[in-house]
Amino acid sequence: MSIVHVSCCSHWSERKIDLLTINGERQQCVGVGHVNVSTHNGISVDIDVLVVKFRPLNFDVILGMNGITAMGGVTVKSSCDVQLGSRSVCGAKISGGPAPLIEVVEKDFIVSYEDSAKAWTVRWKWAAGEEPGNLLNGIAEYHVPATARREYKSELEKWIDEGWLLPYNEKRVWEA
Repeated sequence: MSIVHVSCCSHWSERKIDLLTINGERQQCVGVGHVNVSTHNGISVDIDVLVVKFRPLNFDVILGMNGITAMGGVTVKSSCDVQLGSRSVCGAKISGGPAPLIEVVEKDFIVSYEDSAKAWTVRWKWAAGEEPGNLLNGIAEYHVPATARREYKSELEKWIDEGWLLPYNEKRVWEA
């Protein structure tokens, strides 16, 4: 049976199912669902899945025998030479929910990457669950000592060249 992370499956119903992994660990599924799995070169199948809150082996999807069979079998020659059915493919996508995010969870913030927007988003974890008021800082830029000025400017130029630092654009800020 194929397994998907809950973030990848929008059509599922709650059902507690114990799962025994290949390494002997017991995990719990939160439900069962139905997704469409498709490759970039045209193979597309609908399959039933087990829905989990953990990421098995750090993947959002583990294609089980029901998925492999529905796709016409699989041949693996190397890490990037995989054949599903009669067509060679390097990777597949799953739909049935929002695109999976790259997410970094830290003590006081969460950073996530949305591939479709090609953008990172930071969400703060506020103390007591409440966002603090606006900062009343009136200093636009701190003084950089003359001994560090050249290195400072060089670093800023690198950030601009890499696209990490963009000029302020009021129109763009207020549209977001």
